[in-house]
Amino acid sequence: MGLFQWDDSYSVGYADIDRQHKRWFQLAHELHSAVVIRKGKEGLSRTLANFVAYTNVHFAAEERLMLTHGYPDYSEHKDEHEALTRKLVQYHQDCEAGRTTVTMEFLQFLKVWLGHHISIVDSRVGGYLKRTGR
Repeated sequence: MGLFQWDDSYSVGYADIDRQHKRWFQLAHELHSAVVIRKGKEGLSRTLANFVAYTNVHFAAEERLMLTHGYPDYSEHKDEHEALTRKLVQYHQDCEAGRTTVTMEFLQFLKVWLGHHISIVDSRVGGYLKRTGR
């Protein structure tokens, strides 16, 4: 089993979010694979850029969904998104500038962040959407 392996325990019960989360895990897995096979600076940077870009797409879609349905904890949820986005963008810039590279420590951070955010924070959104019949 890989470091980033989707399983149904991550499901928030909302098909569009779950589909996006599966894609997010796939991109995280590709990043892990790039590290394992030592893809090199250019390959790692491109793979990390893809992960960062999709993170932005996913967060925007999730935030639109929360706003559309009046999710009460939107601001706190968006704050978590913004914090990760800042960290990812800075990390990518540091990789591009040669100040760092994608490490197993960074991948472990992503694994923990994704697992917690999806299982706890995003599952609240899914529960809210179910309770309100949306």
